[in-house]
This record gives sequence, C-alpha cells and structure tokens, in this order.
Amino acid sequence: METNDRLNQPFEELIEKASRMDEEAFTRVYQEYTAPIFHFFFLRLRDRTLAEDLAQIVFLKAWENIRQLQEVEKILAWLFKIARNTLIDYWRKKKEINVPDFSALESGADSTEPLRPEDLDLKMLIEEIWEVLEGLNEEQREVIVLRFFEGMSPKEIEEIMGKSSTAVRSLQYRALTKLKKVLLRKINK
Repeated sequence: METNDRLNQPFEELIEKASRMDEEAFTRVYQEYTAPIFHFFFLRLRDRTLAEDLAQIVFLKAWENIRQLQEVEKILAWLFKIARNTLIDYWRKKKEINVPDFSALESGADSTEPLRPEDLDLKMLIEEIWEVLEGLNEEQREVIVLRFFEGMSPKEIEEIMGKSSTAVRSLQYRALTKLKKVLLRKINK
C-alpha cells in the first residue's frame, strides 16, 4: 500500500477520477485502502466480522462524500477520519465494548480442529498485548495503534485525530512510558 506522502502520479489521478464519482476508479481506491481501514477496526474491536462491516460503512460514506476530498494526497488521513468517526458512532450506539473475539486465529469459524500450539501462543501473545494496551486511555491507545500498528507518520496522526503535533507527541510519549512500566512489571513477576 502506498502512503499518502508517496502517492505516485497515476494513483493521484485515479483518486481524482474517483472524486468525480468514477466507480471503477473508486473500486481501485477501495482495493488499495480496505486493508488498513479493516485493521483500524480489528485492532480496536478484535471482531473480524464487525471490523469488515464497519470498514464497508467507511467506504460507503467515502463514496457518498468523495467530492468533499480537498487534497487527494491526503486520502488515507481522510479515510481514517471517517473510520474514527464511524467507530465513535458505533460505540455511542452500542454503549459497551464487546468481549474480544479471537476466532480469526482459529482455522475456521465452524472448525472443530483444536488450535495448534503456535496458534495458541499467538493468541496468548495477542491477549497479553491487548491487556497492556487496555491500560492506556483511548487517545493514547489510538496514537500507539496508528503509529506502530498502522505505520502512520506523526503528521498523518495529527490530521486523523485533529490534534497538534505537540499533543500527538505528548500522547505517544505518555503511552510509551506507561507501556514500558507495565511491561517491566510483567517481566519482573
């Protein structure tokens, strides 16, 4: 996937075509960006089906509002803003966060096969990581996920969260400091 800082000319033209309601061009944009939007939701909700559904909603909203995209080189930040607002709307409607669903790690939803040891290790590692991340407040967790799981630049995070560079750096610093303390406590147990 290309980040918005490194869009090549043909892809910028494709996004411009999509902004003029070209369905074929928008389909290519969808194919390019569906994975990071899906991961945005999956890393927060840990429910594959729900993440897929919310990602679809994001692209439906993007299609309906594509003409509002001012700078094509910032499409990823624009999509993540839509995703963030969609997640907030979901949480407001739900008023509770579901228990994590780790079925994505199993060999199939209807499978009766037991987890392999390496899958079980991965599942336990993911649970531990989330246990640590859940100790952060929502904004700190969002900065960490966007920066280190999604590989976004601080500038992109500023745009998505609507925060200044100082605020983003501060959130990241506090989150990493807190994560370090928690991890050191876990290691020393």
